[in-house]
Amino acid sequence: MIQTPSTASTYQANILASLQLTGITNTSPGAKARAFTDAVGDQIGQSEANSFTSIAQTLLPYATGSNLDFIGQMFGIPRLQASDVSSSALDNNFEFYVARGTFGTINNGQDITIPAGTQIYTAQGLSGQVVLTANPVTCKASQSSAPFAVTNLQAASAGNAAAGVFTNSNFTNYADSPYGSLLVTNNYGLIGGRDAESDDDYRYRINLWIQSKGGAAEADLRLAVLVLPGIQDLDFVRQAGTFLCYVYGISPVVPPSLINLVQGTLDSLTSYPLSGTATSPALVGVSFSTTLTFVSSANSSDQQNAIANAMSAAQSYINNLAMGQEFVINQLADQIQNADPNILDIGSPDQPINEIFIWRSRDDGTRYSRYLVADYTPATGERIVVETSISNPIVLTSAS
Repeated sequence: MIQTPSTASTYQANILASLQLTGITNTSPGAKARAFTDAVGDQIGQSEANSFTSIAQTLLPYATGSNLDFIGQMFGIPRLQASDVSSSALDNNFEFYVARGTFGTINNGQDITIPAGTQIYTAQGLSGQVVLTANPVTCKASQSSAPFAVTNLQAASAGNAAAGVFTNSNFTNYADSPYGSLLVTNNYGLIGGRDAESDDDYRYRINLWIQSKGGAAEADLRLAVLVLPGIQDLDFVRQAGTFLCYVYGISPVVPPSLINLVQGTLDSLTSYPLSGTATSPALVGVSFSTTLTFVSSANSSDQQNAIANAMSAAQSYINNLAMGQEFVINQLADQIQNADPNILDIGSPDQPINEIFIWRSRDDGTRYSRYLVADYTPATGERIVVETSISNPIVLTSAS
């Protein structure tokens, strides 16, 4: 059995009960005996809490595995277990749609009924990520889009995916199926998948609890929000009478459902009239083009595979920069060059990336770009991502 620290109120209640057994009857609030009981219980409770905290802080940096679990259980903080990705129809994430007209336009004026278990997959086909429609989907003839829920075939974090990657389905039971008129997409990333909490992450969360006072200080809010699935990090900005909480999700584009979940957690911890607002960081997009030089033995197929690997490596580097981490052009070039053994060189001498642009949003929601002349460090409330407003933000071609 794991021993946990008793609270001051527990000690006060136990001392009070023992005191009443001695024949002292005036133990109501305000009485001298009650004041003595409360004072002694409070001091003993604080002393025990400090003892447990000191022990935990001494052992915490070195504990691993089950020993770390024991420390967590002392404070009532269990290790977070793996969770799988799901997407509700209420998220308006996955949807079937048509480019022009309505569903009736592509099915002789009739509704389209898509059965549960229909496969939705990425451009890589069944060798890539695959999700299934969780329920039958009715695409009404008068409508042009229909949201639906999915279940994921990949477990834990393997089920996470970026926005806009699910673009194909195996459903063909409609009139214009030879033309592929029924389209599908995911508007937001899949971010609910989580592996079992690592020792380092668990240790960090226990340490946050030790620093926390159980109130609404930044450490308390951070501890409460970080346990939500899909959260990568948080950035708090103080304002007059309020604060902003920038939510950095596993996916660069944070879905509204996750923002609402964070907002609910903040509201439950802050007291009126104080309030905080959960919001997404401003997306600072990156697009670039450059050339690749291949080894002499690389054939056309090898070169295409190398380009695909290089694009994936570049996207992974950009989209996984930590909060506030500097975007370094030479590090991007290294990721590309090391992505495949058939890549001999990148770009031209002293300029590995031939053209690189940084993108921001205007007040009306449109995006604009500027040539990036040096490394870039994001400001508070910004997140660097691969630009999403253009169809080909990463262009890699053969130098020959």
